[in-house]
Amino acid sequence: MTTTVSSTKDAEMVILELLLRACGTLGEKGTPLAQLDKQLYGVEILVLWMALSKPTARERYEKCFEFLDVIESARVNINLISQEEKSEIREALVVNEFGSTASGKRVAIAILKRINCYVNELKGSDKNLIDLKTDYHLEHILPLTATKKAWGESWPDKDERSKWVNRLGNFAIVSNKPTALEAKKPFDVKKERFAEEAWPLTNELAEMNAWNSNNLIKNLANIVNLIDKVWSL
Repeated sequence: MTTTVSSTKDAEMVILELLLRACGTLGEKGTPLAQLDKQLYGVEILVLWMALSKPTARERYEKCFEFLDVIESARVNINLISQEEKSEIREALVVNEFGSTASGKRVAIAILKRINCYVNELKGSDKNLIDLKTDYHLEHILPLTATKKAWGESWPDKDERSKWVNRLGNFAIVSNKPTALEAKKPFDVKKERFAEEAWPLTNELAEMNAWNSNNLIKNLANIVNLIDKVWSL
């Protein structure tokens, strides 16, 4: 996420320091991989806070330097995000309109990739999603320009569509960018594509009978629950 979302780039100084320590210096052994993994987990939470809570530049710098100080103290488990800040993250996951800006879409892609990999690991799959040679794209399940013919029955209220269309629960990662025509197709057609996806959360969407506000909210709740399991929000 630090390479695509400008508000998270400050965390790169922390990542660089961790990698340098992992390699070791003259007379010192490198950080054990198990310890590095736990430290990078702390960086993930830090980056998530930066992306979603929109702290000031000063707040970001202070948190990064605090992280570096903790690294110096040789602590293994590093989590500098308070419960109040975690609550802010959870709220942002639910209410933010990720699809309304380019940076928001990049954040959504990073989050969905991470939890798809988590679910993939839980299922015991030997497929490494990060190493997939196929491309990945963010697709609105309910399209931005939903036609009455294709979506009027499931989404009869225009205001309700506008409220949810850019929320995190209305997105899926797909391997191939859909054409304009494919993106507007009704859900029963879309889910045929979703059923062929390697991304497990996208694949699971194909099991739904319809895509309406109830199922969107259920999907959003599932995503937030998975994020909570990954980062203990």
